Amino acid sequence: MSSLNRLCLVINASYEAINVTSARRALTLVFKGAAVVEEVSAFTVKTARINIPVPSVVRLMKYRRLPRQNRSVSRKASGQSATGQ
Repeated sequence: MSSLNRLCLVINASYEAINVTSARRALTLVFKGAAVVEEVSAFTVKTARINIPVPSVVRLMKYRRLPRQNRSVSRKASGQSATGQ
């Protein structure tokens, strides 16, 4: 697996998990100044001049408001009948 295809957690400015993205997208956010690296992995991306550590967690600089997800709380598993068949 390429280092740029590894997964990276994106968190909000309030340290709330938002998404999981590729390391390539995470590095793009960091280079644009939209995010900062909070945690790096053991992997690096090698360029002609420098080795760039691959982030495992990046935090957005600005707070991004997300719509609330309505989740129903139920003990019944979805798609299964009460008899388990």
